[in-house]
Amino acid sequence: MKQLKTKGQIKEYYESECIARDYEKSRFIDGVGHLIHENQVRIIKYYVSKVKGDKIMEIAPGPARITSEIKVRSGIAIENSPEMLKIANNKRLKNWRFKKGDAFNLDLRKQFNLIYTLRFVRHFKLEDRKKIYKQVYDHLISEGYFIFEAPNQIIEIPWRKLVGIHKYPIYDKFWSKKELIKEMEYSGFGVVTLKNSINLFFLQEPISKILLFLKFKIGIVKFLEKINIGIPLEWIVICKKR
Repeated sequence: MKQLKTKGQIKEYYESECIARDYEKSRFIDGVGHLIHENQVRIIKYYVSKVKGDKIMEIAPGPARITSEIKVRSGIAIENSPEMLKIANNKRLKNWRFKKGDAFNLDLRKQFNLIYTLRFVRHFKLEDRKKIYKQVYDHLISEGYFIFEAPNQIIEIPWRKLVGIHKYPIYDKFWSKKELIKEMEYSGFGVVTLKNSINLFFLQEPISKILLFLKFKIGIVKFLEKINIGIPLEWIVICKKR
């Protein structure tokens, strides 16, 4: 199976009912996936608190994986997949409004204090990423925060060669730290910080797959996360509009 790389292919993939239904369970329940989710939620919560939960936008929330854990005073989540929207709306989250929309053409005619998106930017080639950045830039106040995650090429490339690219149906971009900072600066953002996530992947991932008891493996994976050697699986990128 060839990797899905175009906007149209990726859109169609996430509109599938079975992909929407199993999205959280298939990706974020096990050891490493669970910790990825926890790390993302913790960082988003911190920066939402800095802007007092006001005027927050999430792009591509999927089934409200992150959204359901983020308390806001005023938030809007833009999702293109009707199946994902159905699941998100059923969660009936306070102060969040879910709206069908295209991240490449938002045109909301309002600006936000913070915009975040996870498991989205990484799936697109540079020209499409630039279009996303432009939409985010236009919808942020001056000095507003933009947060997303970026896979680290030092970890991801050898890992996927080892297990087989065919196991990953959707295209992912892998960055070097230098390339990532340069890309954001070119798009009008200053990188405030890069937060490491999954610090010992080549130990944590096998533990996730081998151990049978969920709580036990999650505990070990979280313990290993404390050992930070500076080469994470991914960064959570915190930027500000310049």
